[in-house]
Amino acid sequence: MGEPDHAAEPAGPADPAERLASLVGSNLLVVGPPMSGKRPFGLSVLGNAATAARDVLVVTASRSVTSLSFDPEDARRFGVVDCTPNTVEDGGPVVNVGSPGDLTGISMPVSRFLDGADEPVVLLDSVSSILQYADEESAFRFLSVLTSNVADGGVGLYTFDEGAHGEETYRTFTQLFDGRVEVREVGAGTEVRVVGVAGFAGEWTRADLD
Repeated sequence: MGEPDHAAEPAGPADPAERLASLVGSNLLVVGPPMSGKRPFGLSVLGNAATAARDVLVVTASRSVTSLSFDPEDARRFGVVDCTPNTVEDGGPVVNVGSPGDLTGISMPVSRFLDGADEPVVLLDSVSSILQYADEESAFRFLSVLTSNVADGGVGLYTFDEGAHGEETYRTFTQLFDGRVEVREVGAGTEVRVVGVAGFAGEWTRADLD
């Protein structure tokens, strides 16, 4: 995985979600066991980005977005692309696709959102769900285009279930990302460490997901 110079993280807050929300030009794989807090952490990054008035997009292929830990009205622009089978009705910022395997259907509203977006912050939850419905070659092409578009001034977080796929699959998809965020449960809390991104020491840090 590369470590682009433009991904340098400015000095400032210690909270990893707040720090990641200030990046530009980075795509990060968020890795951890199932139910380890990857999605809540990704949403906390989006919450910080919304507070900073950045464009925020959620692409959900695992669970419908029924509630958020932040006020989407804080964002400059906010959108949801819901790829889960049991979706709520279209309306406002929500676009339903209906299947994580419909990569063309997912790409269309995502492209519309990103077109002209100002430093967007995107959460895709999850790569593992997409791989349950689509073949690896198609998923790789889809993510290759998406990460390329997001890298143009934005930040992308892509959750990936540790242990759900073979090592070869993991190595193949990590080529698309500048670094990774590792997530683990510790007691009643969640810890993260950011690897491969300038300005982060690669140490485990407590994540505030409230």
